[in-house]
Amino acid sequence: MSFEHAINYYQQGRLDQAEQACHSILRKQPGNAPAHHLLGIIAHRHKKYDLAQQWMERSIKENPSVASYYNNLGGLLRDKGEPGAAIPVLRKALELQPDFADALFNLGSALVDSDQENEAKEFFLRAIQFQPDYAKAHKALGTILRNQSDFAGSLRHLQIALNADPDDAYCYANTGATYFELRQMDKVIACCQKAIELDPALASAIELLGAACQELGQLAMSEGFMLRASALEPSNADYLWHLGLTRLALGKLEQGWIGYEYRLKKKVPVAYSRFPYPTWQGETGTGKTILVWGEQGIGDQIMNASMYRDLTRHFRKCIFACASKLVPLYTRSFPEADIVSLDDAKNLHGDNPVIDVQSAAGSLARWLRPTIASFPKNQHFLTPNAERVNYWKRRLADLGPELKVGICWRSSDMKGTRAFYCSKLEQWGALFAVAGVRFINLQYDDCADELKAAKQSFDVDVHSFQEIDLYNDLDETAALTKALDLVISAPTAAGILAAATGVPTWWLMSGFTWQKLGTDEICWYSTLRTFEKSWAQEWEVVVDAAAAELGKLVSTH
Repeated sequence: MSFEHAINYYQQGRLDQAEQACHSILRKQPGNAPAHHLLGIIAHRHKKYDLAQQWMERSIKENPSVASYYNNLGGLLRDKGEPGAAIPVLRKALELQPDFADALFNLGSALVDSDQENEAKEFFLRAIQFQPDYAKAHKALGTILRNQSDFAGSLRHLQIALNADPDDAYCYANTGATYFELRQMDKVIACCQKAIELDPALASAIELLGAACQELGQLAMSEGFMLRASALEPSNADYLWHLGLTRLALGKLEQGWIGYEYRLKKKVPVAYSRFPYPTWQGETGTGKTILVWGEQGIGDQIMNASMYRDLTRHFRKCIFACASKLVPLYTRSFPEADIVSLDDAKNLHGDNPVIDVQSAAGSLARWLRPTIASFPKNQHFLTPNAERVNYWKRRLADLGPELKVGICWRSSDMKGTRAFYCSKLEQWGALFAVAGVRFINLQYDDCADELKAAKQSFDVDVHSFQEIDLYNDLDETAALTKALDLVISAPTAAGILAAATGVPTWWLMSGFTWQKLGTDEICWYSTLRTFEKSWAQEWEVVVDAAAAELGKLVSTH
């Protein structure tokens, strides 16, 4: 039996005969490297990964000069979930054959699996250099460039991949994902529909279609797509989390909060890992101590703190761990609790063996906010320093008799899609034209150039108190904010802080907002009003509406 027979069997899909042929060869030629390697490939096809690795490593031992042996072994190691082990093997393949496009692609993929996208991009580009129509490399580049916010580059490479393989459902879904980043929802929907037409079981396309429906306010349709995607991939935490958010937005709180828990099983910015205590499941905590740890960003930590007073009535002792810059404000706001920074909380289990249960802050809502009726009315839950509030009222009075309005128009992080959810100061002309208003800067990063441009364009002086660090000194920022008559903001930490301290607050918003929980308002704050933009509108439409309301407010001041 010759090796050519074994190869022919393999190419015909007759894997059992190919395997038998290889064993027949090895009985006569125990050192036959090609037969060892083909046995490895066959075992890989059968997902017998450990056996495949043994055969492939044996073939390399018999003949260490064949680049394809290293390439195939590298691909196997990736499939085993060992990209770190695959990388040096694939580099060896490229030492032997630098123009080996498949090895370049596999090495790039292993680097992506190892969170080294920048280096991976180099190898995908080299693969395309040697094989310009290499669809898989173009697809991979499309994903990396989207992650790096090079959306034009992403679409260019994805289109080349589609030109090479117009029936690639995943590539259509990938293209839709890039259009989603650009918030071009019509193109997202078209790409997803094409992908699903080609592959009705492609969960990523179905989930993305659900996300597009979220952004368009078509929540019932979104829930249907999210359910389909989750049924196809029931262990995908991303899908289950997004399904939970959709259900929360629909007002289906019991189901929604269950789905919301999946945020802790996916890559969201959780501030601290779970502590070594049992997780609170809503049981009565009489006589017990609970540790609650803040999660995600400052705005999320503040929103979830709206539930902390409820806990102090449930438990003998509460320990609230938060970002260090929130500690002074929380200490004053929740005097009956112990407040620690997240960094200091690392040592709590050694110092406080009396802790009985723990909870992520966002997980409290499942037990404390099971219905809309469970949200307190007329609440503000953060307490600024009263002396400092009075100080800032005097400072503000020195600026004149006008209505004092704090403004924050964007996030400090405008990477990726953030820019779509925030207006630009240059779009605030209608607000700045309202007479009888003194605008106060609450933008918490370097915005001097933007304020200068606003002065030139609108002849408006937005007053900045340079002595306050608006980003780090949240206690003093809260005092200044409390002294204001109104805050107009994007839904940033500045706007959330204003609402949490009970200041009348207007948010200029766009896109999907689950926090309304099926109502017409964001339920977490009683002094908050939203002005919302659809994707078909320009920000000026929302700004004009807010300006009209501001004019009415000034007339009653």
